[in-house]
Parts: sequence; C-alpha cells; structure tokens
Amino acid sequence: GHVQSAASGTKVAEAVLDALGLGPGPFGSGAGRGGHRLLDRLQGVSAAALRQAVHTVSRQSVGDTALAFCPTIDGVTISEHPVESLRSGSSCDVDLLCGTNADEMNLFRVQDLLSGTSEELNEDRLRRRLARALEFWGSSVGLDEALARYRDRYPYQDNSQLWSTISTDTTFRAHMFAMADAHAARGRVWSYHFTQPSSAFGGALGACHAVEVPFVFDNLDQPGVEVLLGELTPRRRRFAAALADTWAQFASVDDPSQIRVPATSDCWLRYRTAAISGRPGPRFASGRRPRRRPDVDLGPNTRGAKRRRIGKDGVVREWVVAGAVIENDAGLLLVENLRRNGATDWTPPGGVIEADDAEDIRSGLAREVLEETGLTVAGWGELLYEVVAEAPALGWVMRAQIHLVTAVIGEVVVGNDPDGIVTDAAYVPVDACAAQLTSTHRWVSEPLTDWLGQRWSEPRSYRYRLEHHRSGPGRIVRL
Repeated sequence: GHVQSAASGTKVAEAVLDALGLGPGPFGSGAGRGGHRLLDRLQGVSAAALRQAVHTVSRQSVGDTALAFCPTIDGVTISEHPVESLRSGSSCDVDLLCGTNADEMNLFRVQDLLSGTSEELNEDRLRRRLARALEFWGSSVGLDEALARYRDRYPYQDNSQLWSTISTDTTFRAHMFAMADAHAARGRVWSYHFTQPSSAFGGALGACHAVEVPFVFDNLDQPGVEVLLGELTPRRRRFAAALADTWAQFASVDDPSQIRVPATSDCWLRYRTAAISGRPGPRFASGRRPRRRPDVDLGPNTRGAKRRRIGKDGVVREWVVAGAVIENDAGLLLVENLRRNGATDWTPPGGVIEADDAEDIRSGLAREVLEETGLTVAGWGELLYEVVAEAPALGWVMRAQIHLVTAVIGEVVVGNDPDGIVTDAAYVPVDACAAQLTSTHRWVSEPLTDWLGQRWSEPRSYRYRLEHHRSGPGRIVRL
C-alpha cells in the first residue's frame, strides 16, 4: 500500500507550508504553542490556495514515495507498513479481494490535458521518472532495458501515454501485487484486473482509475457517472448488475472459488503469488479476459509478434493475423468486437496467429473461429487475399491472410472468447456487408468487399499505410 515514513511525511508537510507562504513549522509532540499558532494560520488559508499548494507539491519529488500525499507510519496511528502487517498474518482469517484497472493513470493524464496543465514529456524527463520508479522498487532491470521493454510492448504510445502505462504499473499494480503476495503467505486472496473501458472523451480514459466504482455498486444512474463512463448502454447495465452480484457473493460465501466470473463459465480461482502466476486474476471487461487481437487505435497485445531492427534506436513490431471467410445461405459470418475505447465494429472471425507456415496458420485460425463463434472448421478452401498494413511512425507492421472456409460444424455461440472482445456474431446478407463493415479499418473492409463483389480465383495482395498524426487518428492510404 501507499504509505510513507514519518520523516517523509514531515518533508511533505513542510513543502506544503512553504508553497502556502507560511514557511517551515514545528511538528510532533514537542511543537507546543508554536504548533497551535501554525494551525491558527492554516485555518485562514482559502480552499483554492490549499488546492494549488497540494497540486504544486504533488509534482515535486518531496517524500520517499510516488504519492506525496498518503498515510504516514507515525508509530501511533499506523505502527508498521501494511504489507508487513499482512505478511505477519494479522488478518489471515479475513479473505482479501484486491485488484487494479487496466489504465489507472489515464484519469490523471486526461485531467491535466483538460485543465491545460499538461507539459510535454520529452525523452530526458521520461527517463528520469522511470529511473526514480526503478530505484524505489529496487529493480534489478536497468533503465535502458526497462524502457525498451515498455516500448516494445506499447509501440503506438507517445511519451506521455507510455508514462501513463508505466505509472499505472508502478503506482497501482506493483503495490497490489505486494499486498496480495503478503496476505497470500498466510491467508486467502482473490484478485481481478478491470478492463471495461470508458467511452467518454473519445475513449481517452480507457479503463481508468475509479471507472469500476459505478459497476461494482451498480449505480450507473447516479449524477456524473455518464460523464466518466460515456453512454450507459444496456450491455453496461447488465454488466453492472452482474458485477455487483459478484462482489456481494464474495462477501457472503465461504468459498469464493465457486463464484462465476460475470458473462463467462469460469470460476474465480484463488490468487497465486505474482512470481508463480505472473498475472493479477480474472479480467472484468463485460466479464471477459484481455484481448489478443490487435486493436490498432490503441495498440495490440501482440502475442507471437516478431521484432526486426530498423536502426540503432528503432524497433518495428510485426505480427501475423488470419481471418476466416465463412458463408451460408443467410450470408457472411461476421463478429462484433468491443474495442478498448468502448467502440464496436464488425469483422470476419480471426486473430493473431503465432505460426510461420500455412498449415499452422490454418490451425491457429481454426482455434480462433472456435473460440469466437463456437464453430468447428471442417473444410478449407483457398487463400483469398493477403494484406500488409504498416505504420512507420508508430513502429508496427501487420500481415494478414484471409482464408476461405468451406465447411463448419456446430451452431454459432458467443461468450467463450478468451481474447475478451467478441460480443456478438451473425450471418450478414452479402448485400448488407459493406454497410456493416463501415466502422472497421479500411484494410479490413476494402479487400473483403472487393472479394464479395468479384469472387476472384487467384489470391490478391493489398498494402496500406497508416500516416500517424499526433493531433488525430491519422489517415489510411492504400499503396
């Protein structure tokens, strides 16, 4: 948890007094009459002045924690670090529920942008911030390697976005793991990772800090909630009801392992230490786990992706995607995808493939079709077309193969997608497909509608470039 030493708390208090123009003051049990005089002067400080002082000190490296304002281990009210208290078994007979949101720090980044207080985060400032975080956690990973790892995983993010991602880990997730690991030594722990995104502010918040609260308490209709979450759709209301029920069950049952994760058939398994499991528990995003399919608007979690060097300083992220064209008398099978920013689009079923040769790509694609639609591929046709989409400014290249499926077994069933984004599936009449595909990327819709209209016999190739602009979503150009 976020606590600081008595010495650190004193430094923060002195910094606030200095920002208020009151100068350093006497603290502690020996402060005497001087302390009373200081309190009298503080009572005359306006709320606006106090908020400004807090804002100023929050941006300085004053104390010995990432958060300047947090509880202080003073030996009286808080006698020891909460993690040590958990590790000693002080609450081992109480089950612990803990977790984090996927994009915690986006709330504060967007607040700064809206208030006009956001500053450009250049490379030097980013490196200094990360160096302090690594020092605080006593990391054995060097600064260059740590930064390279984050850039490798999030190649689409600028420095400000990347710091939001890093500080979500260092300010929230690492503390959660420390607390969970300590309690798990003698007690029982269940954890979660909340990924249901807000669609407000153009999706910039993502699954930010506090976005889970209206869902946990199923109070989406409270004033101000729509400002934080965006549109309150029927799907979100169902999810809120299911999640609130899950929290209530946790508090009332003897064995939370029997609780079902909302919108899935999965049981909520007991937490294992981070060193063993490497993950913080089930993902609550309309009850689904994190996606594997690339989402170019906000960046892919590119399982199986490869890297190639483009110079001394650059790395290009590459991955292979496969899609399935499945038709019957009713039309073409499309799946609805819930993106991280809350938007939805329709595409053929498929996803990121770890394979290198055609046989393995089809095996991987068959798995994706089964997970997303419940259908088993029973027959293959030809490779219909290939697509290469590149974004030089963002450092990624996607290569897609689209295969014809001639036979499937089973009925369309949605709800078992481990990637956590497929929310619906339907056979769409061919003459309605162009309209259904308007919300997806051009490199998905254009080749598919071309094939539906022309039905060629030999594979074709398409190539696109995303010309990135910091002020907007960029422009897709066919090459």
